Amino acid sequence: LGFYDTDVISNERALARRRFVPMSAASAEAFTEEEKKVVEELGETARRLIIATGAGTPHYASNAAILKRLGTLIYITRDPDIIIADIRKNKRYTLVFVNKRTHETLNMRELALGQFVEFRSYYEGLADIVLDNDGDEDAGVEKLVEIIKKRESQRESSGLKT
Repeated sequence: LGFYDTDVISNERALARRRFVPMSAASAEAFTEEEKKVVEELGETARRLIIATGAGTPHYASNAAILKRLGTLIYITRDPDIIIADIRKNKRYTLVFVNKRTHETLNMRELALGQFVEFRSYYEGLADIVLDNDGDEDAGVEKLVEIIKKRESQRESSGLKT
C-alpha cells in the first residue's frame, strides 16, 4: 500500500512555488488549491493507497467525493485538548502566530477547537468508520491495523479482490 499525506504534499508544493506566506489569505487559498490537485491526482491512480488528510480536505465536496470513491474513509477523532497538548510538546509548532506587518494574531487552539466542533458531525457522517483515539500514537496505529485486517478478512471471505 502506498501512503500519502495530503497536507505534507500540499505544503511542499505551495512552498516550492513560493506561494506560501504565513497568515495570509493567499497562502490559505494556494494551499487549498494544491490540496485539491493532490486529491484529484490520487483519485486517478488504480493503486491501493492509504491517504492521510487534514481536517479541511474532506470538507470540500469535490475532495469528499473522490475520497469516498477511492474506498473506506476512516475518521480518526481525538479530544482537541489532547491534540493541543501534543502540539505544545512538539517545539516545531507554535499555537499563536502574529503577522509582523499587520500585527494580526491567530490563535490556533481557538481555531482548532472551533473547527472541531463545527465539522465533527459532518466528518462522522462522511466516514465509513470512526476511530476514537485519545491514547498514544502506538495505540491509534494498533486500532487502525486491526480495522484494516478485519476489512481485508471480510473482503477475502466475500470473494472480493484485495
